[in-house]
Amino acid sequence: MVPTRHPGIWAALLGAVATAVVLGVASSAAAARVRMRLEPACLPLGDQATLVVEADGQTDRAPRIPAVPGLDIQLADRAVRARAGPATVWTYRVTPLEAGHFVVPAVAVAGGASSGAVLDVTRSAACAARAHVAASPQLPHHTAPQAGLRVSPGLWLAVGVVTTLAIGALLRAFHGHRTQDMG
Repeated sequence: MVPTRHPGIWAALLGAVATAVVLGVASSAAAARVRMRLEPACLPLGDQATLVVEADGQTDRAPRIPAVPGLDIQLADRAVRARAGPATVWTYRVTPLEAGHFVVPAVAVAGGASSGAVLDVTRSAACAARAHVAASPQLPHHTAPQAGLRVSPGLWLAVGVVTTLAIGALLRAFHGHRTQDMG
């Protein structure tokens, strides 16, 4: 039996509970954010690539990767990471059966969809040489490659000689010499 002395309070409480339930159902029905990447994106025939699919939240059902003629794609691992919100990560082993340009189509997971991924497979090691030139996790501000490409905010792909120029000691020695002469 519900006390009837304060019917307004009970109506407000019932409304708040109903709103919380509706919001909870709506948020759980939201589509997951899904990301797909191939590592490396270019390789010589005979090597393997790794296809990584990551979806926000936890789900046991692995995404179905559509068949791509010329590629053998096999599920290798599934992991759940908790850092920065739960996410499920599937790793696939990709074995090229022939050289060429391949597109792995987008996949759907928990109502969300990824973009596709591209893999270039060459008959020579030229692609591998380009991919393995020089990767630096993060170049200091005073260091710059002769030629390079910023892959992400913390990753430079450098081609050429990377030289660190240290002039701090030279300036200190010069500054000390000047103050002695003026003294």
